[in-house]
Amino acid sequence: MYKAVDDRIRKALRHHIHQRYKTDVPISTERPPKLAMGESASPLCFELAKRMKQSPRALAQEIANSLKQIPGVDRVEVAGGGYLNMFFNRAAFFRGACEEAGKGAAAQHKPDAAKTVVEHTSINPNKAAHIGHLRNAVLGDTFARVLRYAGRRVEVQNYIDNTGVQVADVILGFLHIEPKSLDEVKKLAAAPKFDYLCWDLYARVTQFLAEDKSRLELRSQMLKDIEEGHGEAAKMAEIVATAIVHCHLRTLDRLGIDYETLSKINPRIVYGSISGFGQDGPYRERPGFDQIAQGMSGLMSVTGFPGQGPMRTGAAIADVSAGLYAALGILTALLEREVSGQGQWVQSSLLMSGIALLDFQAARYLMNGEVPPQVGNDHPTSMPTSAYTTADGYINVAAAGEGMWRRLCQVLARPDLLARADFEGAANRAK
Repeated sequence: MYKAVDDRIRKALRHHIHQRYKTDVPISTERPPKLAMGESASPLCFELAKRMKQSPRALAQEIANSLKQIPGVDRVEVAGGGYLNMFFNRAAFFRGACEEAGKGAAAQHKPDAAKTVVEHTSINPNKAAHIGHLRNAVLGDTFARVLRYAGRRVEVQNYIDNTGVQVADVILGFLHIEPKSLDEVKKLAAAPKFDYLCWDLYARVTQFLAEDKSRLELRSQMLKDIEEGHGEAAKMAEIVATAIVHCHLRTLDRLGIDYETLSKINPRIVYGSISGFGQDGPYRERPGFDQIAQGMSGLMSVTGFPGQGPMRTGAAIADVSAGLYAALGILTALLEREVSGQGQWVQSSLLMSGIALLDFQAARYLMNGEVPPQVGNDHPTSMPTSAYTTADGYINVAAAGEGMWRRLCQVLARPDLLARADFEGAANRAK
């Protein structure tokens, strides 16, 4: 679809140059670095300027004003010293792309065509359903949809992951923190609220590993044993994973929501659920409030000025983002339904949406063990970025990176700041 429009652009430009300027120049196009600069750009005016002995930008402006309408192109703008930037008619482009995709989806498969299997995790035992599951569903189903559009025979397999890190950590806890035999774990798994026990144990194991990094070798050994199906660890993992899945299913019954039953009545149903803390887990029945989710997710700990105490954001960001994540999943499920005819259950929660919004602040802790402090309007790692007081109000500055820092010093007429050792490099400027 893109190539077809781009071909029309080059053909129209070649014809226009020949008719208006009685010459021929090489016609090339390229994709601009930013979508805000259009979908296609041509530097032809630079070569044309040499022949016509005129300014490249003046020629580009002349061509942009006189060029006839090109099918699929909304407008032509002049950029830089003489680039012609073409902006596609995006509504028409999207419709055309959908039509092309539909033709691919209708492709007939040969009886002996090889089958492609797309698999992704549906349930991760010992971890409440959260936005990560929505992400996996989106990615897995998108791959399946793209492959079907390409004419491939695709089978989607949603499976239960009982070999992940969370399971391994719980087994590590049962074997090394509060030693339990296989029979003892079986008895615990049959008792009420076993999922609560596993979650608490998982949290303790996290602390146990953080206290001594050499203990991570224990986790690696657990993962290896479980994945290879060796010994007591693998048997215990199977018991724990199965029990937790049953806890999930009992939760659905208790809430009176059973997607499997609903889908039998209407296989095309797309069901969206937004909750405070997820559809399962110890807080699954608690009401959700934006204020509480902001606090529990950690957003309030990185908002506000140092020493000020927890500060909520100025908008109901957990409420809004939970809805947006759910909408993303629902839209993807609707697109998938057009191909497979099957609906899906999409889940989102205030808490996990808030955690997802922590972005690089969460990564600072996960990667370096650094607890991000409050820094007010400052950026924690990229300065100068803040709202600064001036003689007649405030000025908002975001000078991230060396290039912006140098230009800022030039604009402020303070080139001496560039020579100061305490401002050399982003790390020093962020101190």
